[in-house]
Amino acid sequence: MDSRRAMLMEIQKLIHEYSQIGDQITSINKELVWQELNLTDEEALSLSKENLSPA
Repeated sequence: MDSRRAMLMEIQKLIHEYSQIGDQITSINKELVWQELNLTDEEALSLSKENLSPA
């Protein structure tokens, strides 16, 4: 295999890995985050009523 082809295959692999990371970041389970933050039920309920963006 020539070096150009090997480099392109490695780039494709990295792009795929980064796209999976991006998917994981944007699909966060809010309930698990709230449990990790030790929020009360009232606080979690209040946050669930908000339309929060991932940003």
